[in-house]
Amino acid sequence: MQALFIELPAFARLREQYLDDEAYRQLQADLLRNPEPSLTRMRLII
Repeated sequence: MQALFIELPAFARLREQYLDDEAYRQLQADLLRNPEPSLTRMRLII
């Protein structure tokens, strides 16, 4: 499956402070598997 992730400028600026490249890749993979938004999932990653 292919997807296009669109990042808001604020997210793009702050992402590196919270997620390294591997964690960010994992977040995108998780969102592809289960696209329902989840604050709980985000808290577990961060």
